[in-house]
Amino acid sequence: CLVVTVVAFVVAAYWPHVSPNIIHFKVRLFGPEFVYRALVPYYGRWDVVLAGVKTGDPSWLRVAAELYPALDTHPGEEMLHAVSSVVERNPATAVSLLVPIYGVGVVCGEDGIDDFLTPAAAEKRLKGLQQYAQRVEATPELSACIQAAEEVMKQAPRGR
Repeated sequence: CLVVTVVAFVVAAYWPHVSPNIIHFKVRLFGPEFVYRALVPYYGRWDVVLAGVKTGDPSWLRVAAELYPALDTHPGEEMLHAVSSVVERNPATAVSLLVPIYGVGVVCGEDGIDDFLTPAAAEKRLKGLQQYAQRVEATPELSACIQAAEEVMKQAPRGR
């Protein structure tokens, strides 16, 4: 019985399948650092994670939140870029789950973005957040997010 348990543990640790449910399971079992270190050397796997986060799907956003404590260097920066692109696709989960972890600047501002937002992109982000705010009860995170988006909008026309 111990041998079966050990084999199951090893298989679970090194199973190459990349899905949000598998990653969630691995994070719970082995911790975010172990899972992150197993994903980033394999760009194909890491690219699947980043692409999943960029969709705004709540299960992938949960993966972004769970891996946050382990993020470092270039792959970690790639995750910041992915997280900074989801507020338009899924403002509810981005604001409630990601803002407390990644911060308002990354999720709603420009902190996680390679290049500055264009005026059109900044306006789209702000309008989307304002429309979302009209449908839900205000929270401190949502208010801070709108304020960050307003700041980006103010700066966008000035050569950004």
